Amino acid sequence: MKQDMDLFMRGLVEVASGFLWLAIVGLMIYLFVLWLGMFNQIDRTKGGIGAKLFPVYLFYPSCLTEKGQLIRRRFFRILLIVVVLIGILSGIIVSGAEGLDQSMFE
Repeated sequence: MKQDMDLFMRGLVEVASGFLWLAIVGLMIYLFVLWLGMFNQIDRTKGGIGAKLFPVYLFYPSCLTEKGQLIRRRFFRILLIVVVLIGILSGIIVSGAEGLDQSMFE
């Protein structure tokens, strides 16, 4: 019975981590698309360092159009979600591994 429960928990950890990896990869692809979308929204008439250097516009939103600033906000929200999902994923993997290690010694 104990071995069946351990096998079930191992499967649950694998499935949960698989779904989280899928979510993380999907959100990373979405982040890349948003990043490219922001590049099209640079207002070069405003000048400044953000309009001249490609990745700097993330930190100088004044060089973006209004639509570009909305995309930038969405970009950072999704980035925060990705970081939280990676934290949850690592917690699941670590706690699952610790639980399996403890059950092996009992």
